[in-house]
Amino acid sequence: MKKKTKPVSAVNDLSAKRTRIKFRDVTLSVIGGFLMALSFPKAGFFVLAWICLIPLLAAIRNKAPAPASLLGLAFGLTAYTGIFYWTVFPVSVYGGISTVLAVVFMLLLVSYISVYLALFSAFVAWTRERFGLSVFVSAPVSFAFLEYLRSFFITGFPWGLIGHTQLPWLTLMQVLDITGVYGVSFVLVAVNAALFLIIERLVKRSGRFPLAETAVSSLLVILLIIYGIFAIDRERLIMRAGTPVPVALIQPNIRQDLKWNPAFQEETMVIYEDMTLASISHKPRIIVWPETATPFFFQDHPFFRPRVEELARRAGTPLLFGTPAFEDEGGTIKYYNRAYLLSQTGRIIGRYDKIHLVPFVEYVPLRSLFFFVDKLANGAAGDFSMGTTTAPIPTDIGPVGTLICYEAIFPESARIFAKNGAALLVNITNDAWFGTTSAPYQHFSIASMRAIETRLFLIRAANTGISAVVDPTGNDEIRTTIFTRTVALGDVIPKPRITFYTRFGDVFAQLITLIFLSPFIIHGYSILIRKKRR
Repeated sequence: MKKKTKPVSAVNDLSAKRTRIKFRDVTLSVIGGFLMALSFPKAGFFVLAWICLIPLLAAIRNKAPAPASLLGLAFGLTAYTGIFYWTVFPVSVYGGISTVLAVVFMLLLVSYISVYLALFSAFVAWTRERFGLSVFVSAPVSFAFLEYLRSFFITGFPWGLIGHTQLPWLTLMQVLDITGVYGVSFVLVAVNAALFLIIERLVKRSGRFPLAETAVSSLLVILLIIYGIFAIDRERLIMRAGTPVPVALIQPNIRQDLKWNPAFQEETMVIYEDMTLASISHKPRIIVWPETATPFFFQDHPFFRPRVEELARRAGTPLLFGTPAFEDEGGTIKYYNRAYLLSQTGRIIGRYDKIHLVPFVEYVPLRSLFFFVDKLANGAAGDFSMGTTTAPIPTDIGPVGTLICYEAIFPESARIFAKNGAALLVNITNDAWFGTTSAPYQHFSIASMRAIETRLFLIRAANTGISAVVDPTGNDEIRTTIFTRTVALGDVIPKPRITFYTRFGDVFAQLITLIFLSPFIIHGYSILIRKKRR
């Protein structure tokens, strides 16, 4: 009996359908990207993250890998333009370049990140075509892996990960102390995939109902909720058993266009002096100023350094603050973004130099390649050098791990401090660069996750906000509004902790990486076997 074959015309029609991109497909991809953008702060419709990938999965259904990747790119360009539009503001207003060039820079950044969505879509299409792999497996595995890859590839940029949207749902986020944010991203995408399969079945009205996928995705969410309830109760018991320590955060709200003006230095110091002295009625055990709080080189300034030291003595409290700094290293002057800790007697008892610098802002990566690019934002000094020390700063209330601005988006930065014995995390930042865009809200949201991962209190002092005290469950016990001059007073419970995530890091993401690579290994092995048989 002869095997039936499809007519050539039918095969050609099917092939054309798989490679053709219709207007409907592009529209679905753009709608999905728009929903994803709205799920992030400042809009903050975090529920949309649970459905935003459904339109993209519908668009790439039955598509070949190449057209699927283009649809993924369209999704990414839409989503990340909505998430990172704010990069135009600091680059054009403070970087000294035209708005047109600032938009070009933003589009280059967005295009780079969108490539990961193109790879995601291509992987889903390829594994379905080559192995018949369900989107319920391929989508969460590839999405979580690609977010993990983006967090360290080149210089790393773990901002705008889909798991970041869920901070308002603190119960769900408690799993960060085990899986990091990639566990949350995995579950979010798994639910998106399961919902897509349900909708597909309802529309087609044929085939099996995705009962297993529905059950597994529901179970994942239930497990995260159960663990979250347990973890929050556990952390509250630990906090009740501890001794609260008062702290003070100074949010001076100094305009970025005045911050580095030498004529404004005296007024800046008066603001800090008045606010610091106003905080001592709370009897804080540590006072924290923001990043680059002193718009001068504290280490050798003949007039302002003695005033800062005298202020610490008058307050009778240790003072942690940010400042630009420099070192003469073999005849070469190197600049650092530094944090100093002064004792209540005004003596320097610790310092930390920023390690994770902002590419093209604090330094130019691969300068030999980007020789035509200068820094996009003008600061107090030339290109900054990376610090090398990851030891917490010792204080009377315990060792303090200091994260300067951009470093707060990297889980590894906080994890290393916690692993080295930190009892408390401090994030000092200057988000005045971002104006009233969504960036300060996104930055604060990401920084808050470091408290959950390490189960350490996080103190955050920002020049223009958001300043806060975040407890180990991610709850902000005090939180300021942006562009207000505020002395924020709160309590922390310093206590060294070693969580699963602190000890083992991104072991979950690394396991996902192995699963992601397995289809390529199987495919390569099958090619090798076929060659040997020939």
